[in-house]
Amino acid sequence: MFKVKGKPFMPMGGQSKNSSAYNAEELASAIAGIKTLEGNTLEAPVYWDNVEPQEGQFDFSSVDMLLEECRKHDLHLIVLWFATWKNGEMRYCPGWVKTDKKRFSRVLRSDGAPMNILSAFSEEALQADTRAFCALMKHLKEVDGDTQTIIAVQVENEPGILGCDRDYGPEAEAAYIGPVAPQLLEHVKGLGKGHTWDAWKKNGFKEQGSWKDIFGASGGEFCTACSIAKYIDHIAAAGRAVYNIPLYTNAWISFPGWPIPGFYPAGGPTRNTLDIWKFTAPNLDLIAPDIYNVNYSDYRVVCEDYRRFDNPLFVPESGTDGLNARNMLRALADYDAIGYFCFGVDNVLDGEGNLMEDAVLFVESFRSVMSLLPLIQKYQGTGKIHAVVEEDYQMNQSFEFEDYIGAVPFIDMGPLSDHKDHRHTRNPQLTAGRPRHGLIIEAGPQEFYLAGNFHLFMVPGSGPGWLDAMKMSLVSTPVDYLTIEEGYLTESGEFVPTRTRNGDEAVFGSFWATPYCGVVRVILTP
Repeated sequence: MFKVKGKPFMPMGGQSKNSSAYNAEELASAIAGIKTLEGNTLEAPVYWDNVEPQEGQFDFSSVDMLLEECRKHDLHLIVLWFATWKNGEMRYCPGWVKTDKKRFSRVLRSDGAPMNILSAFSEEALQADTRAFCALMKHLKEVDGDTQTIIAVQVENEPGILGCDRDYGPEAEAAYIGPVAPQLLEHVKGLGKGHTWDAWKKNGFKEQGSWKDIFGASGGEFCTACSIAKYIDHIAAAGRAVYNIPLYTNAWISFPGWPIPGFYPAGGPTRNTLDIWKFTAPNLDLIAPDIYNVNYSDYRVVCEDYRRFDNPLFVPESGTDGLNARNMLRALADYDAIGYFCFGVDNVLDGEGNLMEDAVLFVESFRSVMSLLPLIQKYQGTGKIHAVVEEDYQMNQSFEFEDYIGAVPFIDMGPLSDHKDHRHTRNPQLTAGRPRHGLIIEAGPQEFYLAGNFHLFMVPGSGPGWLDAMKMSLVSTPVDYLTIEEGYLTESGEFVPTRTRNGDEAVFGSFWATPYCGVVRVILTP
């Protein structure tokens, strides 16, 4: 989906903190974080209240500052449009919008009290946001259409209604008791599965009636999702007509926790409304989940929800902790993520520019990914990318390659020299105290690329199981190799060796990767 001057591009990096894009000094810390990750792209907000402080008077100096700094540091940029919605509220609307409650109507609670949220049924708000967004897109085209530093724009941020299950204003009520578009039902019928389908099925597959008649208890949230998606699609369509670059919106996910509308922004592009969003907002190229879940059973559910035939997985926000390090590897290897970002990239370094201790594992994993990025793009979707992830209390992880079985042990086996040639003490050591992590790319039956922090044991696929083979490797070498080299990949994916391993550094059918040796290429004997 993402391209730079016609060539596929995989954006990897971090998002600045919400206020870091107001000035160059604060932005510098975010850029330093991206450089620490060895990432290629910064996500940074552009604020409606900042670019249109007076209605019809635009100031894009902050946008130009973002572009200048990214170009200076050879980074690409994804612009985040903070406007009608930011985290389910209207925090970044201009003062002239916030103060005119009559012209720019608000969401009403069930008791009639107005909320600090613009209503998706406010035509004045829609037109004002659309004009501002089109002015922004026009400026981006003028200052960056040829250079293409900017690769995408996020339209709004985590839209929805935070704090209430739906809008109870008069226009919203009329929509709720009004008919559901038959085209939407045809779309859901064509899918034949999904959360919208389940709600429809639960209510007896009625084909006429109000949102509640057709979708029962889910009707209020589905109607809200339809109205918000229609609002954002209108903005996206108008902006794309001005400057045609990738557009997406992100989601404050509804799972896990309390999956109750209002605890998360109701009507946003959550797992239960995703079918409605994909139908109602065709001008969005992506719906992207912000994933802060560290529990993998939950993380997997989110990836499975948002990686669809009509929606590749793109993660615009995540954490910088060690658990996210392993989840990022799975998103790339198991769910073919087309880009990955952490939020608050400013925070990976302290005030002195030193790497924060709780970000070390994430940074190591990110650098491993970046070292293999050309091959990740090449082999994405083929099943040839394998994530090495050490789980708590797990003894090993095994892999089935085309001609071999691989295993990464997560137990302390001691120096390999103790098992075989005791005369030599030189032995590669994994980074002390670090969970095993990394990627293995199977480029061919006998060609493998490794990066991360792990030991890979290999045995012929037709031979014994990995544990028996590992025992055998103590007395005989189960596989032989042509070359084992450390090096790096060029932008085009060509491997450039910088060091050759042999002898005591390449025995027992085992191959190691550490954060310090770059990319390891292993070519086995056929």
